[in-house]
Amino acid sequence: MKVLLSIGGWSLSDNFPRMANCSTARDRFAKMAVEYMKDWGFDGIDIDWEYPNNAEDAENNVLLLNRVREELDSYAKKHAPNYHFMLSIATSVNPEKYQWLKFKSLDSIDFLNLMAYDFTGQWASCTKVGHSSNLFSSTKNSVASPFSADRAVREYIDRGFPAKKILLGIPVFGHSFNVTSGLQSLSTVQGNSFGDNLSNQTDPIGQPFPQQTGGQWDKTGTWDYKRLPKDGAKLLEDEEARAWYSYQKTATGAEVISFEVPQSVKDKVKYLKAQGLRGVFFWDASGDRPGEESLIGTSFTQLGDIEHSDNLLSYPDSKYDNVRGTPARLSGPVPSVC
Repeated sequence: MKVLLSIGGWSLSDNFPRMANCSTARDRFAKMAVEYMKDWGFDGIDIDWEYPNNAEDAENNVLLLNRVREELDSYAKKHAPNYHFMLSIATSVNPEKYQWLKFKSLDSIDFLNLMAYDFTGQWASCTKVGHSSNLFSSTKNSVASPFSADRAVREYIDRGFPAKKILLGIPVFGHSFNVTSGLQSLSTVQGNSFGDNLSNQTDPIGQPFPQQTGGQWDKTGTWDYKRLPKDGAKLLEDEEARAWYSYQKTATGAEVISFEVPQSVKDKVKYLKAQGLRGVFFWDASGDRPGEESLIGTSFTQLGDIEHSDNLLSYPDSKYDNVRGTPARLSGPVPSVC
């Protein structure tokens, strides 16, 4: 297994534009990132800049990635000859976010993590119930799928980014919504049943949600997959969008939760194989179930194999004795599904 040091994220990306705009700051960042990597024995670096928002950011993003790649290669040449440290980035399915990326200039990265989730949820920009990680768009209900994994993948490839460097992100959580109107004909929907469908007239997807439902972790209605579907909820599929959700009556209407199931993971693995993508990643493993209901396990089984490469076991100039180790490498499997 390979472990990368991830820097940034949704809540820690504000300083990227200023830092990346200065060559001295880029140089300092690259050196510090690689120093931290070797001290702790990581296998590479992930830059999670969410997101470059203009042409200048996009150009500086490329310069930053190139500088980090130079530093990684320099360290490898000196301390781990012929070893390749990984460099990756995280990207969005939202055209407003990825429109600025210079796809043809991202040669320095090994892969990108396409965050194909959080399409809808209980936040200010969303006013109606929708799928949070659908594979395809919905022609019958565009509100249900403002984004889709497929659209982003096709546009990334059309803009010059290699399919073989794309990891498709799959969430191990769901987003819930309270629905209070337009559900009169849903009053008889009860129990659990995989694959059942509702008519357009009874479909809660696309209905407004006037209030927050709360959630397991926060007020945005987020629930771990291992807690879904809730007892007594009906599990339904939007066959066109390849998206699943649960429906359950409440005192004020109904609760709808959009989330992944093993079948949707199978659909996505089949899709990524057809498109020639590198593999999948999950956010995050703590929300998964064990056994046959595991989303991560399902993807592993469907992929049929895992990526293999040597692990580096010695970082001779690490400040920690246990990381300096014995100069050796261990050949073993490296999952492409983690």
